[in-house]
Amino acid sequence: MKEIIIGGKNVAWEHVYTAWDAWNKKMDHLLPYEIKVSSDYVISSFSEYWNDFIEGEKGDKESKLEGVYLELHQAEYPDLKNIINSSGALFEKITYQILQTEFIGYLVGGKFRPSCSYFLQSISSISVSESHITITGLAFEVEHTSR
Repeated sequence: MKEIIIGGKNVAWEHVYTAWDAWNKKMDHLLPYEIKVSSDYVISSFSEYWNDFIEGEKGDKESKLEGVYLELHQAEYPDLKNIINSSGALFEKITYQILQTEFIGYLVGGKFRPSCSYFLQSISSISVSESHITITGLAFEVEHTSR
């Protein structure tokens, strides 16, 4: 399952993109969005990045860890499938507090295509359920200009 609703309308996946350079910037005319994706899709799209992130975090000393980093350490640095299936709340915290742009970028893609009509600009929430993950946030409509 891959579903995107922007401003109350179903939008084709290929009409959406995001990129670091406009993330969380103040914009006019923002529209609410909601993405629902299957857990399997998240695992296939984001596992490689997640594994690299986890490997980088494993080297941190416990005495210097706090907050979500300490929780990640205490959970013994789970792989993506295990954290989604057994520690959804921790996955929500990590992706929301630390990996917003990486997470949404791997799900949607950061490359502009001529068919793109919407730019995902921020994440407001991430929620894990038994079979899917829901992401909400704000987007804006891309203006196409002719040259």
